[in-house]
Amino acid sequence: MRSRKRLGFALATAALLLGPGKALAFDLGELQGKNADKAQEKLSQRGYSVVRSNATKKRAFQYWWSARDKSCALLVIDTKGQNQRVVEATKVGKKECTGR
Repeated sequence: MRSRKRLGFALATAALLLGPGKALAFDLGELQGKNADKAQEKLSQRGYSVVRSNATKKRAFQYWWSARDKSCALLVIDTKGQNQRVVEATKVGKKECTGR
């Protein structure tokens, strides 16, 4: 029981030190294979916004920027058919979103 209290205290302390939204890391990989609309909604909820996009016949490429985290994410979406799915979700260089 005592070790649970220590663990709880340690997690609470980490949350305070890391600040809002930092305690639980956001793994972009969890978006892979998801419906594109759901993945986009999840990114929006995490404070990301689309800053650039382009497409080919088979894929859409969306660059998402988080001003809070100062990070850029790339979503690659399979656009064939009606079930658009995320085939890749990864962090990319800040320059991809900001141009600097």
